[in-house]
Amino acid sequence: MHGARIQSAGLPQLADEARLVAGAFEDGSFAVGLARSGVLVGAVAVNSPKDLIKLKRGITAGSSLDAVTA
Repeated sequence: MHGARIQSAGLPQLADEARLVAGAFEDGSFAVGLARSGVLVGAVAVNSPKDLIKLKRGITAGSSLDAVTA
């Protein structure tokens, strides 16, 4: 969309918390982890496919949001 690669994984609609885990919004390359009760349930990445792969692994493993931001 508008020259950006936007990808999502998991079930972001279940989240009650969102946190920037990689990159910066102003740079146009970032990843956001989405959690429910502290557990990673989804992710959205813009121009950041490698970070999305890491987050997908965290979703599958049931990692905490704190674990993927550390």
